[in-house]
Amino acid sequence: MGRDGPVRRYRTLLIAGAGRSGSTIFELMLDQVPGLVAIGELTELWGAGLCRDERCGCGKPFHACPFWVEVGESAFGGWGRVDGERMRALHDGVARNRHLPLLLAARALPSVSRRADEYAANVARVLDAVATVSGCEVVVDASKWPSHAMILRRIDGLDLRMAQLVRDPRGVAHSWARELDRPHAAGSRSEADMPQMRRDPVARSAAHWTAINLGIELVAALGVPRRLVRYEDLVASPLETLAGVLAFAGRAATEDDLGYVTGTTVKLRAGHGIAGNPARFSHGVIELRAADDWRQELTAGRRLVIDAITLPARAPHRLRRARRAPR
Repeated sequence: MGRDGPVRRYRTLLIAGAGRSGSTIFELMLDQVPGLVAIGELTELWGAGLCRDERCGCGKPFHACPFWVEVGESAFGGWGRVDGERMRALHDGVARNRHLPLLLAARALPSVSRRADEYAANVARVLDAVATVSGCEVVVDASKWPSHAMILRRIDGLDLRMAQLVRDPRGVAHSWARELDRPHAAGSRSEADMPQMRRDPVARSAAHWTAINLGIELVAALGVPRRLVRYEDLVASPLETLAGVLAFAGRAATEDDLGYVTGTTVKLRAGHGIAGNPARFSHGVIELRAADDWRQELTAGRRLVIDAITLPARAPHRLRRARRAPR
């Protein structure tokens, strides 16, 4: 598939970056802006939504959420007409981040290209339906993976832009080592075997942080507009940071649009995000904080491990370059 097909009448803003970088709160903040709709992690739609019926950000199980029911009707004539297990298998077989090298070389690999096109076509139907049902001009997808960005690139006429969210890798690694419940699994088919978020040792999460951010560099080099967003800036100066991101996404914000931000406090309403951090169920008035307890709790030895593994992606020239969005 190419990039010269019919132009879709909405833009897709992909929040790209490593897990535990603050993408959930970032997504919720963007979801408050008129004209934007945040859908959580589209990569998890097939497994967490269709197959396991986990809770949407609004608190209802996926198959009972009016928003997602309407999206399913618009996209496929109802979710019952979609083979969720097949879509999950197709995703796992072509769109996971470990498949990024294959996606980069897909033109020379016909079988990979065919599967990627099939998966991208179904993703496109979901995005089109979300834009139609919501009436919004920007669809925010918090899937994070550069491999998912490569899938989105295959959708004809899609105006794709990436907000690369970067958090200090020591804070990311410390967060991955903690125990976190999965309230979105409560009452779902996954509650018994997935009661908590996955935990990773610091070396593994540091390697993941490096791979994800280097992967984003590769996707940006292919021409996908990208804006760097530092998590630490987002929580310290949310108004300024959000205004910059919205301008990049083609949705210049007015003072009223960002009226839910006061200093470092935000007032959030429930959305319809799929999967992600449990923080997506935190609504109302939220005080943003840097979550920098890793500075006191992370041992010197673990810091050294993280610093060594993440060095390639922490080089200044890799984190400061950003393509401008087309006008």
